[in-house]
Amino acid sequence: MNKNKIDKKYKWNLKDIYENEEKLKEDIKECEKLLSYLDEYKEKINISSDMLFGVYELMEKIETKIIKIQAYAMLNYHMDMSDSKASKLYNEVEDFLSKAKIANSFVEPEITNIEEEKLRDFFNQDERLKKYEREINEIIKNKKHILTKEQEYVISKYGNVLESFSNIYDLLCDVDFKFGTIFDENKKEVMLTHANYSLYVMSNDENVRKQAYETMLKKYKEYINTITQNYLSSVKKDVITANLRNYSSSLHKAVESENSTIKVYEKLIETVNENLPVYHRYLRLKARLLGVEKLNQYDIFLETLNTNGKKYDFETSKNIVMKVLSLFGDEYTEILSKAFEERWIDVYERAGKYSGGYNMGVYSVHPYILLNFVDDIDSLRTLAHELGHCLHSYFSMKNQNLFNSDYTIMVAEVASTVNEIILSEYLIKNEKDKKMKAYYLNSLLNVIRGTLVVQTMFAEFEKKVHEYVEDDIPLSSEEVCNIYENINYRYLGDIVKPDEYGKYNWARIPHFYRNFYVYKYATGISSAIAIATRILSGDEEYKKRYIEMLKLGGSKDPLELLRLVDVDLETDKPVKDAFKYFEEKLIELENLINEL
Repeated sequence: MNKNKIDKKYKWNLKDIYENEEKLKEDIKECEKLLSYLDEYKEKINISSDMLFGVYELMEKIETKIIKIQAYAMLNYHMDMSDSKASKLYNEVEDFLSKAKIANSFVEPEITNIEEEKLRDFFNQDERLKKYEREINEIIKNKKHILTKEQEYVISKYGNVLESFSNIYDLLCDVDFKFGTIFDENKKEVMLTHANYSLYVMSNDENVRKQAYETMLKKYKEYINTITQNYLSSVKKDVITANLRNYSSSLHKAVESENSTIKVYEKLIETVNENLPVYHRYLRLKARLLGVEKLNQYDIFLETLNTNGKKYDFETSKNIVMKVLSLFGDEYTEILSKAFEERWIDVYERAGKYSGGYNMGVYSVHPYILLNFVDDIDSLRTLAHELGHCLHSYFSMKNQNLFNSDYTIMVAEVASTVNEIILSEYLIKNEKDKKMKAYYLNSLLNVIRGTLVVQTMFAEFEKKVHEYVEDDIPLSSEEVCNIYENINYRYLGDIVKPDEYGKYNWARIPHFYRNFYVYKYATGISSAIAIATRILSGDEEYKKRYIEMLKLGGSKDPLELLRLVDVDLETDKPVKDAFKYFEEKLIELENLINEL
């Protein structure tokens, strides 16, 4: 869509953060002055509780400003990544953030060197420290992983370099890649993009699906050596960092940094693999609906039931979401209204805009949502999903201090997916037309497939690649692709035909540059199914407990937060129950199809 033709009500209002770029630069200068004050605390934090409080109070002021500075630069850049002025500001801010990280790199090592008993005395002496207690306790807990002051300083100097692999990938795949054109169902030539790929790969026309799938993956195949080398460099960074910080593995570091456990990760993979026959039953139904014995890989994404061309424009989607989520009460609904009315959402795709969708909570301001809305059910579902993140961010920021407001992704993916499940149940329940009801059921199953099964497959692939690197086994691009292909075909079973492009699909996943991230989508939907079905049962007390959990933000560990709503991810129950729910919906769909 032409960016000049989009009504400003569908674009972010970044003035809530800064009136203009000059105001941001004023805050950078103020922040630099505050950072210089940190020198007064070097080698003195252990002197008294007053010194400990002082350094944290100062860091809170600095971090509050940094969050705004970083958010404005990133959001402004993501609106048009081809805008050289926005790119320049983003890079300037990245450099500033690196310097800020260097300036406060001494704090954790100095606190680490304070005897735990002395720290406890500080807390007893000074009530003001209560607000920073969880943050400091995390440092104590991670004591063996924090290096000396000098070592932390050296690592902080490499901050931008170590994080560059993701930026390189984004620029290559989101800005430089031009996929070319395909022909749609009406034989009209259209430009294939990240945002419209799902639209065409889910087309009822097999030729369109095949074109979209092959055109997209041919580009990744063309650059597979570059992408693989960039990814393996990122993996090596993960492995080296984990080793330097005395973790047993990069997975250990990743889960512990979010207060999760390896047991959660491995229990997920184990339980999903045990339940793959249920997924294969789903794939057989899809093959039956297509009238084929075996599926092509590009058939998997297809919504095999006719929607009669039903579209969901943004205004219609907004009204549906507002109605569906009103079950959470007036407080929740009022915040939703503010998100729409006050331009917290950047809605439509346009040239240069960051692909996909996300929510960014900006402490002391409000959350911002990025969408690439294309008027289909996935766009409707993404809106509900990102609003789940948005409300979680809002509740957390309003009810917790800066340090306790930052919750982990494991919990964040629950809040977003609860909204998706509730939306799907609403659409299924209220649809009178049997064909459309079947479509909604099939669409829900497809979401669970993509979130529970596929993300676990990605998690297994990611774990395997990291293990190879940790064992000093060199990998070529072909070997990385073969690792993915072997895992992929195990998950798909014998219902899906191999092809020459499927093994390159891993290269499309930007989340691999946030190591061991994707498994949280799978744990998220498992938790969300448990929570959403309980809420929809009419349990008002449980609904209140859920909202209170959101308001707790990051003040407790994620596994502890989820146990407050009766979800224990260290057991197989949430994942087993998610597959049971999947199978129930699959049976409902099979019965409905038999009636058509």
